[in-house]
Amino acid sequence: MNQAVELTLPTRFERFAAAMVLVLLGVTWPVADLLANNAEFFIARRSPNSEILMIGLALLVGIPLLGGILASLPGRIGSWLSNVILVVAGSSLTLLYLRRLPLPWFVATFLAMVGGVALLVAFQRSGRARLFARYLIVSPLVLAMLVVLATPTGALITDTGAGIGAAADVDGPIPVVLIVFDEFPLASMIDQQGDLRSEQFPNFASLAQDGTWFRNAVTVEQQSEHSVPAILTGKIPSQSLTPFAGQYPFNLFTALQGTYEMHVNETITQLCPKALCDSVAVTSTPVSRDVSVVAGHVLL
Repeated sequence: MNQAVELTLPTRFERFAAAMVLVLLGVTWPVADLLANNAEFFIARRSPNSEILMIGLALLVGIPLLGGILASLPGRIGSWLSNVILVVAGSSLTLLYLRRLPLPWFVATFLAMVGGVALLVAFQRSGRARLFARYLIVSPLVLAMLVVLATPTGALITDTGAGIGAAADVDGPIPVVLIVFDEFPLASMIDQQGDLRSEQFPNFASLAQDGTWFRNAVTVEQQSEHSVPAILTGKIPSQSLTPFAGQYPFNLFTALQGTYEMHVNETITQLCPKALCDSVAVTSTPVSRDVSVVAGHVLL
């Protein structure tokens, strides 16, 4: 004799928990994770800690919380919003994993939508899935602690600015100009014999005639966020270090403090401590616009 299986509808709190968790994991955490592991984004903007924390709270708490509130509204509107949010966020989460496979975009998109619908069905029909969502409601706090304690951007937030290296003794100081040209290959400046193209680059040729040109000198890293610290410290940089003064306290700027008046403009590094150099933001665009561009590259 067949017995009908009675389905229990999700409660408003369960809808809140599921929507909040899926929006976090499928939409905002991928963006937050990318920003957390690329501190150069905030260094280039000369972002104060308040701006970094604002972005972190918006991505890890604010937007997921908004999704949960909308999904937990009473009545049919809340149920409908819950279904839409779960499908969209679930599809986004599925797509993040499908991108690792060599699939055409339309196939990946279709499978992602199927995954989103499957997550919705599992949530509606499985008590275990809803219980799992309840447990994951603490994930914003866990991920926030992970960002602060174990990422390059977290190092920016927790830096106190107290570790400035000691000054060096300089006898007879002379004017010094140091310019690093990013993405300016040497091959474009020299001919087949390795000499400077004086007609195309007359000022560089004049500088080489008046001084010493070390044409075979190379840096130890290709990426500027690692090569610039190598130039300014004379040491092979660690890939795990963030390119700012807090993790490179002994560098050319700190060695010359008190002897030279320094005018420093760094683009994606900040090795000159704030106490020695005035930091000027190199971009005037709103941080929300820059973050939206990052989100578009991550999610679309």
